[in-house]
Amino acid sequence: MSDNPFAAPEATVTDIQTRADAGLLRDLPRKNPFSHGLKWIKEGFDLFKKSPLFWIINIVIYMVIIMLLSILPLVSLFASVVNPVFTGGLLYGAHELDQGRPLTVGHLFEGFRRNTGSLFAVGGLYLLGLIVIMIIAGIVAFSTGTFDAFSRAAMQQGEIAPQLDMMSNMLLPALIYLALVIPLAMAIWFAPILIMLHDMNAIEAMKRSFDGCLKNMLPYLLFGIVGLILIILGLIPLGLGLLVVIPLMTAAMYASYKDIFLD
Repeated sequence: MSDNPFAAPEATVTDIQTRADAGLLRDLPRKNPFSHGLKWIKEGFDLFKKSPLFWIINIVIYMVIIMLLSILPLVSLFASVVNPVFTGGLLYGAHELDQGRPLTVGHLFEGFRRNTGSLFAVGGLYLLGLIVIMIIAGIVAFSTGTFDAFSRAAMQQGEIAPQLDMMSNMLLPALIYLALVIPLAMAIWFAPILIMLHDMNAIEAMKRSFDGCLKNMLPYLLFGIVGLILIILGLIPLGLGLLVVIPLMTAAMYASYKDIFLD
């Protein structure tokens, strides 16, 4: 890269190669059939098999970092903001592996070297959205007497009526929370990989992500059901199976991105 401060920005060979490998982005996300939810998981497993050791190492490092951040009261908020940066790195690693290049530990931190500001913006918008949703759910809970019902249930633990009253009062706030948090999750699902490989800003990536998820609700329903079964099975042997299931599902997420967004 030139030392001349007035020179036009230059892309590195790696950046040029990545953009070429990323493929042509469709104008509109593709709508896929229900069966593709299983297809994505199969393709994710194929990607995992190419480099299982580094997949597991990266996932362990990622989980340890997130857990350490989540332990501290104020710093735990930062975990939500930084999560898309690590997710972008993991998905970038899946892309490199898919292109025949080796997966490394460095890929986990690629989001700190490429489009970092946009990735952090996605995390910040997610955290802000989550706070707003919790406030709305809290207002609904207060107006429906949920907190009073919870207090009565806590004071009368041996009686069934207060417990049932608490559960019925919690239903509406819980449904409102889910109705709002699911679209928020859809907006950030593909945002990191769209930012990493296509240089989108946070808002554009989140809009594209939401649209892609909305058009593929059925295959993602199958994806979620099979993923939940795999997670339950992974928990059985002291949770060690999650060392395979989590990277497998991450690679499957990359496979779904290719199927939905690329020509």
